[in-house]
Parts: sequence; structure tokens; C-alpha cells
Amino acid sequence: MAFEVKLEKPFAGFVADSARPGEQMLIQTSGFRTSSEGEPFIRILEGLTQHVLPTGSIQPSGVHHFLIVAGPDGKLTIYVNELEIRLKIQSQHSRQAGEPVWLTDIADIIEVNIGVDIPTDHGICLLFSVGWRKGLYFDFVPLSPERQARAYPIGPVLGAAWSALMFQERFSLTEDQWQWLIDQKMFLFIGLTPQLLQQIVTHAEKKWALGRLNDQVTACAKAIAPEVEDLAKGSPLFQPAAAALKIGLRHFVDGDAFSGASVLYPAVEGILRRHYASRNSVDYPKQARLIEVAKRAGQTGRHSYCLLLIERFDAYLREVIFADFDWKNPAGVSRHTIGHGVIEPDQCDAVSIARVVLTIQHLLLSLSPPPDAAHSA
Repeated sequence: MAFEVKLEKPFAGFVADSARPGEQMLIQTSGFRTSSEGEPFIRILEGLTQHVLPTGSIQPSGVHHFLIVAGPDGKLTIYVNELEIRLKIQSQHSRQAGEPVWLTDIADIIEVNIGVDIPTDHGICLLFSVGWRKGLYFDFVPLSPERQARAYPIGPVLGAAWSALMFQERFSLTEDQWQWLIDQKMFLFIGLTPQLLQQIVTHAEKKWALGRLNDQVTACAKAIAPEVEDLAKGSPLFQPAAAALKIGLRHFVDGDAFSGASVLYPAVEGILRRHYASRNSVDYPKQARLIEVAKRAGQTGRHSYCLLLIERFDAYLREVIFADFDWKNPAGVSRHTIGHGVIEPDQCDAVSIARVVLTIQHLLLSLSPPPDAAHSA
């Protein structure tokens, strides 16, 4: 059951850097911190328990989560291990009510509902756990002297925090590592298993050759092939593409990579064109414009820690799927080399078609409005 603590004055935030008497110091009034920071993270939690909460009110070893709702009058309402937390996700797979949900079911975390209404003029501090990892989200800006009420909904922000903690490794790559990954014609596709995604991240960090993972990538693509067709069938916009996808996917699963590529690489542009036409756009649909409009649509309604990595996926589409080629020495499997007929069958290997299968699933999920495809878990 929640309990209350009364402070002499409203809570302001956390000290961002050490300072001596008389020196200026920075105060972090809002933010998100995780246990991966080590000692600075522990220091914040110890400061909370030592200076804000009464002795014995929270035993650190037994805390899975806690919520502090801080009022402008200094009153704190504290919940420890009693929140009914619900995640609204975009699902990769069909699921019935009551079925268990696995990490592989999650295409994106849309928002998190903690079951407590937070007034916009109150501060919030939420500690939560995902396995061994812990995250701390806080916002004490409404308690500042300006009394600036919170102007954003809590749910999507907590969804971003949850996503950032639960799938930390997917957001850890540097710009250089991301570019290396795309240069290898690879992406952190949502259809890959969490274990394989972790291996790809490690390979990108170490710049290890990705060839040894090709069989696993191909196996994942074959596993999701039936669901790609279902995704298209379930969308009024993309349903007309389902028949062609079915043919291309069958070629892929049967081991005919060249025939599969000949259908599925053009299908990516077909999906983009159907989407572009649905936006009532008046400009001529050049490929760059098709991709840009899809990116903007994919970002709408999603937070910055979207698991579909829309901004990165935009670069992948441009640099890999729609890669240009040297007309004198054409090489590589792409929409253009396939469309211009300059690739021989023996140049299409299983992983090159696996990539486009994973791309189509990723693209269809990106273009599915989150509220329509979301489920609670």
C-alpha cells in the first residue's frame, strides 16, 4: 500500500556534478538513468533512500520497482513493488488473450501504463527493473520555481525508457559502427531473434566478418516468411501485394533465390509506391521521395527508442536495397541490379534474398500505425 512522506520543501532533482561550498553546480531536473552507468546510478538511488525517504521505508535488496509522486507542497506519495504495470506493444505475431508474450513477439513498445495518474503539476520518479537491469526515469520540472506543468503524456515517455533498458544493446552502436553494419548490407531487423541481434551488435562493435552468421539470418527469414504474407493480407493498403509476396516467398523457402529476388526486390518499391499513393501526394514518386515519405510516416506516433529504428532503416533502404551500381561492372543484389537484369542467378545467394524478406517485414511493420497494431502485455 502506498505511503506518504512530507518534505520541508519540494524536491528539485539530482546534482549533476560535485561542487564545494560557494561553487556553482548543475542540477538535473529530469532524465533517464540506467544501472549500466554503475557508481553514478547507485549514488542517485542511495541519495534517495538516505535523504528523501525515511529509514527503513525501502529495503534496496527487495525492490523490483518504486514510484514517487512528488507534490508541489513537498508531499511524496510512494509505491513500492505494488504497481500494475502494463506495456502496450506492437506485435510481430498473432496472439490470443491469455497467451504468454515473448521478446520475439515485440516489434515495438508503444507506451507503458503504471496504473497511477500523475497530475501535470507533480513530479515523478520511477525505478523499474527488466531482468538484472534497472532504469530510473524522473521529471521534477513541474516543481521548479516557474511551476511549469508537464506538457507531455507519461505513457509514451515511459515506453521509450522501457525500450531503451530492455533492448539496450540495439541502441548502443556508434555512428561508425552503424555505417560499418550497413556497408556489410546488414541491419538490426525486427524479425531476427534477440540472440542473433546481440551477435550482430557484437560483430559490428568488433568489426568481425558477418559471413559466419549468414545461415542464422537465412533461418530467421524462412521462419517469418508465412507472417510476411499475413502482414500484407491484414492491411487494406498492402493486401493487393500479398499475391506477389506469396510467390516470391515460396521461391525463397524452396531454395530458388534468383526467382525469389526477382519478385521480392521490386515488391519493396511496390509497397513504398502504394503507401505514397495513399498519402494523396502530388509530387512525382521518385525513389528518394518514396523512402522519405515512408520514413516520416513510420516516425509518426513513435518515440525516439522505437525498436524499428526508423531513421537507421531509412539509410539501409537507400544504401542497400536501392543501392546504385556501376553499369560497366554491375555487382551486388539490389532493387536496381535485379530490375535492370544485370545480375546472374549464381550471384543471388540465400542471404541476399533473406535480407529482402526481413526488409519487407520491417517495412510493413514500420508503416503500420502503432495504435492499430498494438496489444497490451
